[in-house]
Amino acid sequence: MAHPIPILPFYAAERHQSSYLASLAKQALLYEVELTPKPGLVDRRGSGAHTDLSPDMVKRSANAIEPYFSWMAAVSAELALGQELRKKLGAIGRSAEHSMFAATGGVNTHKGAIWIFGLLVSAASYAPFRW
Repeated sequence: MAHPIPILPFYAAERHQSSYLASLAKQALLYEVELTPKPGLVDRRGSGAHTDLSPDMVKRSANAIEPYFSWMAAVSAELALGQELRKKLGAIGRSAEHSMFAATGGVNTHKGAIWIFGLLVSAASYAPFRW
């Protein structure tokens, strides 16, 4: 069975890497909401125990935060490890949270995912690192 997202080698110096990584992060979030059944959790059947969430809201959130993953990846490809990179990633993450809350009417759909995927795209983009 073919993988739905092609896993291709990429290099930090390539400009498209950041959008590619952001796309992978968004796809993971969309696949998670589509995975059904997940008793008690948001899935295609509905909100589960999360009365403030819906599958459509989770999808809107994933789309809203995708550009921030790209931004995190691009910054990580350009800056050395250190406090400046940490500060920029934190600021981008907080901006992503604001975008998520705007897209969901103030509901936390992906706050944890912003930080986890942010660190993953950052690590994958770090300039000296090659796959």
